[in-house]
Amino acid sequence: MKNKRKRIDTKAFIGEMVIDVDGFVQNKCSEYARRILTILENVEIEIYFDKHYFIRMQHGDENGKRSGIDFESVKKTCN
Repeated sequence: MKNKRKRIDTKAFIGEMVIDVDGFVQNKCSEYARRILTILENVEIEIYFDKHYFIRMQHGDENGKRSGIDFESVKKTCN
């Protein structure tokens, strides 16, 4: 069995990391790509309540209606 080649000890590097903004990096579409533009988009997220949840809120379960799981409490956790 051949010996593995000597690896670079990354722990030996001291100083701050420099990011090359003009460098080519691997991304989802290519092995060598350069970022030329970044666009910030607003994202719209829709929250749905399941039918099972609505039934529990109206009628409760074997222990009756539970406090703390009403619609507004659940909506607040999404903010």
